[in-house]
Amino acid sequence: MKKLILTIILGAVSFSSCSFETPESPAIKMESCTVNGESVSLPLPSVKAGDVVELTLDLEGNGSELQTFQADADADDVKMSLTDYDKSRVTDDKNFTNIDECLLRFVDGVTISSVKVKATVQQKNDAKMCMKFYLSAKSASEGTALEIDMNRDNIKN
Repeated sequence: MKKLILTIILGAVSFSSCSFETPESPAIKMESCTVNGESVSLPLPSVKAGDVVELTLDLEGNGSELQTFQADADADDVKMSLTDYDKSRVTDDKNFTNIDECLLRFVDGVTISSVKVKATVQQKNDAKMCMKFYLSAKSASEGTALEIDMNRDNIKN
């Protein structure tokens, strides 16, 4: 009887010490990038006030459902907007999806999607600017972020 109890206890301890795989973080991948209509790759070339950067981003949950996506930049540096996304994959509840703030909340069951972001460079004196993209999934993993740096031309407008 002691052997049976000892076997059960050792089995439970060894089972509980096994590491469970944690889900992969969601991923943001840049599909394409243009500056004023010309295709470019990273790092971005220098930009100036009035230049338009358009990015197509692929969003993947890596086995989990997508939850939220947000595009962000300092409004004094860059004016951002979402120009294209699959509306059937996003909730239309204004408390969760806010196009003016470049925020999308995905409906249940969505594991992949894509979004097109337009960024217009504003008049400001800072030499460096940054666009930031955030993606979260409905899993135990942390969300992910993608930052794209833009350098301002030294040319005065």
